[in-house]
Amino acid sequence: MTSLNYLKECSFENVFQYIFTSLARRSKNMSIDFIKIILGLLIIFILSILTYKLQYLDRGGVIAGIIVGSIILIGFGWPALILMMIFFIFSIFSTRLRYNYKRQLGLGQEKGGKRGWRNTLANGG
Repeated sequence: MTSLNYLKECSFENVFQYIFTSLARRSKNMSIDFIKIILGLLIIFILSILTYKLQYLDRGGVIAGIIVGSIILIGFGWPALILMMIFFIFSIFSTRLRYNYKRQLGLGQEKGGKRGWRNTLANGG
């Protein structure tokens, strides 16, 4: 059966039923380790404060970062959080790399490269 024929035969009910049964199966197999979650939330909080002190995030960016990081940790686990942290580190370096030159061209990040809640939600959420 070709993909096109398969798509024609699928209904939204079948697709949603497949998604929900997959999620239900996944949730039964997942065990929540609260110590790991508390440790992760502590790390998220410390890194958020550190990035605020280093002026990579403004106050709104810190709050949004804590919320987005917590959702990613609880919803998807450590691998997704680590991937998001790596992305965040690379985005900081790319923003700061040759910032004065980018600013002269009119391409520099506003607020001196500080990221706000909008940047955090757009890139992390």
